Amino acid sequence: MLLRDLQTGAAHPLAVGVRLRVGRGGGEAGIAPEVVCDDPYVSRLHCELELLRPGRARVVDRSRSGTFLNETRVAGAAEADPGDRLRLGHRYAFEFVATPVATPVASPAEGVEERTVALASVRGPDGEAAPPLGVPARIGERYELLHELGRGGAGVVFRARDLVRGADCAVKLFFEVSAAELRARFEREARLARRLGAHPAIVAALDQGVLPDDGGLYLVMEWVDGVNLATLAGGEGIDERRAADIAARTARAVAYAHARGVVHRDLKPQNVLLERTTGAVRLTDFGLAKDGSDALTHTGTALGTPSYMAPEQIEDLKRAGPAADVYGLGGILYTLLTGRAPFGGRGPARVLQRVLEGELLPPRKHRPGLDPVLDALCRRALSRRPEDRHPSAEAFAAKLEAWLEATGPSGASPGG
Repeated sequence: MLLRDLQTGAAHPLAVGVRLRVGRGGGEAGIAPEVVCDDPYVSRLHCELELLRPGRARVVDRSRSGTFLNETRVAGAAEADPGDRLRLGHRYAFEFVATPVATPVASPAEGVEERTVALASVRGPDGEAAPPLGVPARIGERYELLHELGRGGAGVVFRARDLVRGADCAVKLFFEVSAAELRARFEREARLARRLGAHPAIVAALDQGVLPDDGGLYLVMEWVDGVNLATLAGGEGIDERRAADIAARTARAVAYAHARGVVHRDLKPQNVLLERTTGAVRLTDFGLAKDGSDALTHTGTALGTPSYMAPEQIEDLKRAGPAADVYGLGGILYTLLTGRAPFGGRGPARVLQRVLEGELLPPRKHRPGLDPVLDALCRRALSRRPEDRHPSAEAFAAKLEAWLEATGPSGASPGG
């Protein structure tokens, strides 16, 4: 696992049993952190990071001003996964990145298929072998796993090579599938990704199946060589016109799903990719999505990402209809404009409370000079009451497109 500086691109490896110190350094104690941050708002020893196991790191706060993990202040210590973002001081932002998987060197035993004996593994900065991830290096005779992209509570995502097509792909492995509901969620994600994959801005599912040894499940998705919008936004946001354009194209993809009866319910910057070569928007991860025939998730259950969940989704996931996706789109635009989530807090419970009861800080407070019309469009999408938001994802896209046209080269651009 690596800690990547979002401003410079520098990557710092994390190792089990070795603490990586981050801070300003100096002082009478002669503190010499491995990652130096030249910012008076960063403490001399601001935080310490340590790899707990492959794909999971611990963040220990040592500062006075606070260490923020995904815009939530770390209270003592917290754990981070690949894709999580670390912020400290006024201008330093980092992202945790998965370490590439090493190619297995052991040959399979005679008469035993390679997929059952070759375990993918990672190595620390000193070359020591880390515990195996417990996943096959190859699935059947078709998919060769190249390196880990990220992981969550139920499984892990790899970049892989489809040996039949001769092309790269993404493979999601699901291990904790004993529960009928989780298996049904997997089947639903695969079904919806296949149904919606005809849209050029939605990542399509290509294949699915059962792992031969442990009964786990795998889902093969098309490979996107891109950056997610959370990483793109960094700690300060991007150009306002570019932000509006990306948000509008994302909203068009969401509107396409809505027209086919599918609500995403987990719209956030991490679930939208921007292709490196073409700049195309690609929407992914329909793991929490629902369609008209959905019978999953009992009343009273709240699932999603706290900082981007609509208030009605927090209270009851089944109430999360198209308007909740409009809220998520507003959260994406907010992050693109400011580099921050709409709401933060110490722990998920505090974030959820702020979403339900707190006042949204307008984007212009983080970014003086932002066009007031764009600021208002973003705030309307994030209205607490569904009826106060833009009436649909399509309507939100149209408003953003109209703003782009009005503020283009031939129009006024008050926010520059």
